[in-house]
Amino acid sequence: MSQQVTQTTQNYEGKRYLAWLNGDCISAQNILSTLFRGGLTTDSTDYANLLQASNQTISDLEEDIAKLKLILSSYIQPIQ
Repeated sequence: MSQQVTQTTQNYEGKRYLAWLNGDCISAQNILSTLFRGGLTTDSTDYANLLQASNQTISDLEEDIAKLKLILSSYIQPIQ
């Protein structure tokens, strides 16, 4: 009995989320590097904004990864 082979098609949505993940990783690196470098006063507006931006970029990364996992799950066949 022969098994039917199917070729996958280009997944534009997956490619778009992967690009967003890449951009969000770069943003996270820039923002968090500034935060982790130190020398900030914890009562400054800059510090508060940087901390807020850090949390937002982490949330963006989590959303990108969750969406990519969802997209990827359509490629994985259940084990029978």
